[in-house]
Amino acid sequence: MVPKDLEPIILSELVGVWAYVDPESATSTVVIKAAGTAAKSMAKGAEVKLYLGVAGKKELFVGGGLQIYDTQDNPLILPIFARTESEVIGWRNIANERSFRVIIMDEFDAPVLRGTGYLNKVNHTLTKVLATASWISNAKLLDPFIESIWHAIDPRYIPTNSIAAHVHDVELQLDLKQTLIISASESGTFQYDLSDMHEGATQENHLHQQLYLLFGNNVFLSPQIERGKKIRELTDVLVVSSKSTLFFESKALCLNDSKGDSCYERRVGKVISHAEKAIGQLEGAVKSYRKPEYRVMDSAGIELPRSDSPNQTAIVVISEFVPHDNWKIILELIRNTYLKSDVRIVVVDLAELMRLIKMSSYRNINLGILLNQRFIASLESETLDIRSEDSSLPFNL
Repeated sequence: MVPKDLEPIILSELVGVWAYVDPESATSTVVIKAAGTAAKSMAKGAEVKLYLGVAGKKELFVGGGLQIYDTQDNPLILPIFARTESEVIGWRNIANERSFRVIIMDEFDAPVLRGTGYLNKVNHTLTKVLATASWISNAKLLDPFIESIWHAIDPRYIPTNSIAAHVHDVELQLDLKQTLIISASESGTFQYDLSDMHEGATQENHLHQQLYLLFGNNVFLSPQIERGKKIRELTDVLVVSSKSTLFFESKALCLNDSKGDSCYERRVGKVISHAEKAIGQLEGAVKSYRKPEYRVMDSAGIELPRSDSPNQTAIVVISEFVPHDNWKIILELIRNTYLKSDVRIVVVDLAELMRLIKMSSYRNINLGILLNQRFIASLESETLDIRSEDSSLPFNL
C-alpha cells in the first residue's frame, strides 16, 4: 500500500524513483517508473546502479539517481528527489536495513517487474546525513537540485548552479521477475509481459485502450478506407470526435527480437527511421481521409462518421524519445509536410502521450487541442524534445 501523500505523485509522473515504507506490512519498498524499453533492458539483466545522498546549501535534501545501462555507451539516469516525508522515511529505512521490495512500472502504470533489492555497500556517513536531511517543498529548488545530482553522478554533466551534492554508489543488487499483465476495458482485453515478441501489436493495443478510456466509442482500431475497388488500412488508430479528428501511427522499438544490445547511435537511428516512415504514412492517410468520395470504415466494414471540426492532427507514437541532433531532419520533414499538404504532425513517445492524456482528463480539455498546441510549439521552438507540465496534475508542488 502506497502512502497517501506519495500515491498521486507516482501515478502522475512520467518517470521516477520513489521509496516508502508500506504502512500495512512495514516493508520498505522502491518503485521505479520508466519507459518500457528501459524495463525490458532491466529484465534482460542490464547493469543498474543506485546512488543515494543529499544536496543543498543551508538545508540538505534527500536525493540521488538510478543509472540503467540500457545502452552501454549512454546509460539512462533517473533522478531521485524526495518531495514527501514518506520518501525520506523510506530511503532512511532502506539505507539502514539494506534489503527492500522492488516494483518496476511502465508508461501505463503496470507493474511489469517485481522482486527484491539489496544494498551491498552503505557507509556510516550516508546513514548520518539521511537522518538529518529533509524533502523539497519549494518548486524553485527542484531544477538546480536535479542538476547538482546529475553532476555528482556523471561529472560530464555541467550544472548551471552552485548547489553541492554528495552521493554514494550503494552497489545495488536486484532479483527481478516478470509479471504477466492483463489489461482489460470495454474496448477489449489483451495480455503482455516484457518478453512479448509482438511488441508492435501490443503497443497498438495499449494505444487503442488508453484512447478508448478517454474518447469511448469514438476510437477505432485499424480503420479501413475504400478507394475505388481497393480497401486498405487508413491508420493504426483513428479518433473522430466533435472537436477533432486524430490519426495515430504507432511505431514500436522492438528490442526483444533484436540481436544484442545496440549502442546509443544505432538506437537513435532506428527510432528516427520509424518516425520518418510514419510521417509519410500519416500524410497519405490525412489527405485520403479529406476526400469525401472515399469511404472510411471500421474493421468490420461499417462506415464511420466524420467530424465537423477542422482540427485534424496526425500523431507518430514512438516507444521512447531518444535525444539527438538528427531529430532536426524529422522536424524539417514535419514543417515541409505542413507547408505542402496542410497536415499537422506530432511526434511523441508513449510516456509523454500518457501525460497528455492525463492532462486532458484532469483539465477536461480535448486531447486534440493539446496535441495541436504541441505541434505549434515544436515548430516555434524548433525542437521535438518537449515535455509537458500542468498545474492541474497532483504532482506539482
